[in-house]
Amino acid sequence: MFLSLSPFYALRNVLSEKTRLNIVTSMVLSKLYAPCVWFNSSKSAKNKINNIIRSCARYVLGKSKFDSITVGINDKLQWLNCDYRFKFECLKFTYLILSQECPTMFKDCLFR
Repeated sequence: MFLSLSPFYALRNVLSEKTRLNIVTSMVLSKLYAPCVWFNSSKSAKNKINNIIRSCARYVLGKSKFDSITVGINDKLQWLNCDYRFKFECLKFTYLILSQECPTMFKDCLFR
């Protein structure tokens, strides 16, 4: 997944931040969040996914390998790490069930 960004590294100083964000969102993040949301990933797999997220944030924000990126990920990009993404998706699904906006087969899941 992340290797798909390799050709764009040479252009990182030419492309705008918005363009870099669009590239990362479409080529990496769209494929990356599914494993951390729908599969019970091991700790090492979650660490790998979080490292990819951090590397992508450095690319988008034009930071070097040793620059701190936590504030940029949380405040500027508003991306979630693996664990928080899983919790967010669970909360969304719970809301849909409670508000009766889910498929009928899930309507009674929380009240059994």
